[in-house]
Amino acid sequence: FVFGQLFRSLGYPLPENKALVEGDRIKWLNPGRETPLKALVGNKGKYICKPIDKGGGEGVFLLSTDGDGIFVDEQHWSVDDLRSRLSGRYLMQEPVEQHEALRALHPTSVNTLRLLTVHGPDESELLSSVLRVGKGGGILDSWSQGGIAVSIDPETGKTISPGVIKTEKRTVKMHPETGGSLDGYTIPFFDRCKKVVKAAHKEIPQIWSIGWD
Repeated sequence: FVFGQLFRSLGYPLPENKALVEGDRIKWLNPGRETPLKALVGNKGKYICKPIDKGGGEGVFLLSTDGDGIFVDEQHWSVDDLRSRLSGRYLMQEPVEQHEALRALHPTSVNTLRLLTVHGPDESELLSSVLRVGKGGGILDSWSQGGIAVSIDPETGKTISPGVIKTEKRTVKMHPETGGSLDGYTIPFFDRCKKVVKAAHKEIPQIWSIGWD
């Protein structure tokens, strides 16, 4: 939440933080107002919901409303169902539309890069780069939630087989469901991604290393 607020204010392209949810209340950030959770029923929108105090994709789900009902991961839920799932404080963000080249590997998840930078005396450097791809028809690409991680050549922006499925303790050369090759797959706009994370790290040099999604 803090990262999104800070870096959007600095002009970086991030999904917008829409609201914070706690208990039975939703605090909409723009404009600043509060509504009860049940007000979602009459709303129209689509959001990615993330528990603020967790990581690794734990507890993340897709929430959508069509003006008549509430849907969680495309299943119809009541307000009481949703309230029982929201333990703790949640962030609602706008969804991300991914590039068609990444969608082809696994269309239901947003498949992301994990770029690790370290900040030296004068500038930041790229230490490692990995592509994460979801599987199983889920919305998450997280390695800890069953996704595939495959290294990227930092010079060419192409993947280097094999991919690793941590939860299954095995490696794969192709996506087990879509059949997409994980060797030599070109990451679109990879050079631009490297420039963005290096520039962003200069904004907060007091943090020595950062993993950027």
